[in-house]
Amino acid sequence: MSRGLCGWIPERARKNKPVIQLRQANPYDKFQLGLRRLIEEFTVQRMSDNDKIVTRYMDDNEFESAAFSVLSKAIYEAILPSTQDQSISPP
Repeated sequence: MSRGLCGWIPERARKNKPVIQLRQANPYDKFQLGLRRLIEEFTVQRMSDNDKIVTRYMDDNEFESAAFSVLSKAIYEAILPSTQDQSISPP
C-alpha cells in the first residue's frame, strides 16, 4: 500500500470537521461505518497525485478492505475524543 495514501489521508481526515465530529460522537465500530464514504472522497481527491493506487483502492475490494482498516484505525487514533486544541479544516 502506498505510504503517501496512508499518510496523506489520515493527516487530512484528522483536521476535517465532519470526521472529527464523527469520531467524537461514536465508538470505533460506528465511526468506521460513517468514515467509509469520507475516505472514498479523500481518495478521489488524491487521484491526480497517484492514479494507480487510487484506482486499485476503488476497484480491488480486498485491497480496499485492507487499506480501509489501516486508514480508519489511524484516523480514529489521531483524533482525540475531545478535540479542543486540534485545528479543524472545513469539510
